[in-house]
Amino acid sequence: MKARILAVTLVVMILSALLLGGRPAQAQGDSRALSVEAVEGLFAALDGGNADSALAFFVPGASVQNWPSRRTYLDADQIAAMLSHWQLTGRRYSVLTDAVVGATNGLDIVTADVEISDRGLTWGQQRLTAVVHEGQIQRLYITHMRLTPWQYW
Repeated sequence: MKARILAVTLVVMILSALLLGGRPAQAQGDSRALSVEAVEGLFAALDGGNADSALAFFVPGASVQNWPSRRTYLDADQIAAMLSHWQLTGRRYSVLTDAVVGATNGLDIVTADVEISDRGLTWGQQRLTAVVHEGQIQRLYITHMRLTPWQYW
């Protein structure tokens, strides 16, 4: 019986160490909140009509890979041009879900599903993955894009 309790305690300690990565729980929670806020803030800035504010959520050496369109943006100038195309009059982005799905060496991996609409008509969703450090996006991958069903009616 004591061996079983010891084994369960050891498993809990190992899992805690792996999940917390050796950092205090509060520090990890703060980091994760900043990471999610970076993704949400990017789309809030675009909705607010300010591509410069949206660009501020990226580190200077950031990159964006849009897998569905097979395009890569490798520096701040290219990302700024991409964001200006995303910021159209009447376009809105709604983050449906987002969560930190992994953390390692101070980097958080955030996934999000974003709904896109133009002038109140929802036409698509994209899934993205972001690598975030201290509230700024280092890498952004748009991994999936789909049209919403109204396109087919």
